[in-house]
Amino acid sequence: FWLLIAIYGLCGFQDFFASTHVVAFALDQGIVPLLAGNLLAFMGLAGLIGVIASGTWSDRFSPAGATMICFIVRIVLFALILANKDIVAVTAFAVLYGFTYWITAPLAVVFVRNAFGTRHLGALSGMITMVHQFCGGIGAWAGAVSFDADGSYDNAFMIMLGCSTIAMVLSFGLRRGDRRPN
Repeated sequence: FWLLIAIYGLCGFQDFFASTHVVAFALDQGIVPLLAGNLLAFMGLAGLIGVIASGTWSDRFSPAGATMICFIVRIVLFALILANKDIVAVTAFAVLYGFTYWITAPLAVVFVRNAFGTRHLGALSGMITMVHQFCGGIGAWAGAVSFDADGSYDNAFMIMLGCSTIAMVLSFGLRRGDRRPN
């Protein structure tokens, strides 16, 4: 349970940071307002594709594998955006991050069911979702504090890179509960 809380807390922290600050970040990089404003919409569209793909992956292979892939993609994306901030890199970051945006959300119920059964499924998955949302608020706020302090999102991106790395490592622990209880 605490493993899921940690992973979903880190996930929410990243998700709300990215969705709250992607437009402002794009504008800061000189991207025209029309494209910058639409990046959030592109993230949502990519998220729809990502959640369908992760559901298929989860059904065929494992929900833990889909979760690990989510965080591996995020590691690559945060490293990319730290190295390159041109229009192509920022657009690719937004769209590909969007692809990962909803991957873990429906899997919370799967992880809880697989690890604990269905008796307290609603309460346990609800607590995990609450932590995700709460940490998300902190992530959005932390991005603003970081930008206000530095005039740049670079430190926030480094923190998000670290969060992705920790969440990916923690995801290896999900394999223990990657089974269906009797």
